[in-house]
Amino acid sequence: MRLSTPYNLPFRVSYQPEVAWGERDITLRIFPADSVSTETADAMDSTVLPFLLMGTSGALAGVSIEPWDSTVKEWSSPVVRDSAIEWSLKSVRFDPQAWVMLAQMLMVDHRVHAIGRIEIVDARSTEKMIEVVTGASKVNPYPDRWAGIGFAVELGKDISKNLTVCVAFAREPSDEEQASVGEELFAWAPGLMFGAYGVAPVPPDRCTGMPDEELVFVDNQLEWAISNFRAHTSAIDGLVNVFASLSKKVVPVQAFRIE
Repeated sequence: MRLSTPYNLPFRVSYQPEVAWGERDITLRIFPADSVSTETADAMDSTVLPFLLMGTSGALAGVSIEPWDSTVKEWSSPVVRDSAIEWSLKSVRFDPQAWVMLAQMLMVDHRVHAIGRIEIVDARSTEKMIEVVTGASKVNPYPDRWAGIGFAVELGKDISKNLTVCVAFAREPSDEEQASVGEELFAWAPGLMFGAYGVAPVPPDRCTGMPDEELVFVDNQLEWAISNFRAHTSAIDGLVNVFASLSKKVVPVQAFRIE
């Protein structure tokens, strides 16, 4: 099944089918429509970085990858090579639709630094490139919630503009564990703020949310406020995946609720 997006992307996005599955070293290439410059590379990197940070949190695991095993372990700064800007990504394990998320985020950069095409490749692969399908109606372009979630999830019928993430842990987290929880949540947050979960046809940079800079821990409970939430509800599925990862790696989660 080919990757697809409901957005009408203004540039082509090509990938090798093999890179969509398994852990791989990936080269991300962006070919600007005009001449390549350091300014363009820096601008693109300011969008790529929040995406990669989100990838380290387990949010992009999708339905079939264990969130604690879903990550990108290392990446380079952008390098200008001939007519392209390149990032070298090590040990990438994402749901395949994650690459569509990045392409949608880069629509914002395209307004100022026109993009001709994007390529996601594994240099070891011999498979031919295929293109992401654009303008696909009734398609959810985002990684799903992991199928093995082992704690209660309560979202309610409607997610309000100003919401609170409420999480119950199996016990009170230590100070060190609270810090670890914060690291993962604040790795996920920039992606939301930079339009990782756009609602087509609304431009991605208008589909954001503003997570509070402070996490509130009381006994075994966590509360985290997010204001001006206008993103796709799949953002919450990504956040559930983050807590699934935390539940395995840091402190067990008993329940996740949105108020």
